[in-house]
This record gives sequence, structure tokens and C-alpha cells, in this order.
Amino acid sequence: MSVTLEKIEKEVRTLSVAEKRELFDLLWLELASDEEPEAISDELKAELERRLEDIRQNPEAGIPWEQVKREILGGK
Repeated sequence: MSVTLEKIEKEVRTLSVAEKRELFDLLWLELASDEEPEAISDELKAELERRLEDIRQNPEAGIPWEQVKREILGGK
């Protein structure tokens, strides 16, 4: 029997919150157990390295998480 993603999505909508959390945990563990992590492109790797170096050279330029969270939630 072949199950399509559309059928799975429809079934997920009928689950309780607790069942959705259980499904999420199951999927997360399944993804984490994959032997081959997705490769990142050389371009992305270079960008991440550039950003990391920028943080190392200028650590005070960052914005603390609490400030970002306040701004996102509208409590500036």
C-alpha cells in the first residue's frame, strides 16, 4: 500500500496535540539517525565561515537574543 504525503498531511490534522508531539519526536529521531547528513554547498560554507569570522572580529556588533525576542514579540 502506497501512502502519499497528501494522505499523511490529512491524517496529521486529525491528531491531538499530544499525538502530534509524539509524531514530531519520532520524525526528529528518524532524521537525526540518518547516516548521511545533507552536504552544504561550498558557497554556503564560505558564507558561514565569513559570518563566523565577522563575529570573532566584531563580537559587540551582535544583538542579544533577549533584545531580538522583545522586538519580534513587539515589546521593544
